[in-house]
Amino acid sequence: MHLSEYREYDAVGLAHLIKSGQVSAQEVQQLAREAILAVNPSLNALVGGLFEEALPSSTTGPFAGVPFAIKDLALHAAGIKTGAGSRLAGEG
Repeated sequence: MHLSEYREYDAVGLAHLIKSGQVSAQEVQQLAREAILAVNPSLNALVGGLFEEALPSSTTGPFAGVPFAIKDLALHAAGIKTGAGSRLAGEG
């Protein structure tokens, strides 16, 4: 799969491709990284750095293997600093 193909899918479509074995979760994760690196310099939507490796995730469920970004406003993950988008709120 190429980045141009990746852009054509939503989370449901990516989940189907992963579950059916047409692409691997690692391949989709790498494409997600490429997409972020391509557009974030102009959008500045993600202010933190990307992880060297994906965070541990479940291999079961409807969206198993589909990457997603964690914004520090409301969604929390173990080991990830949360600042609610503000330096005043903590470690953001």
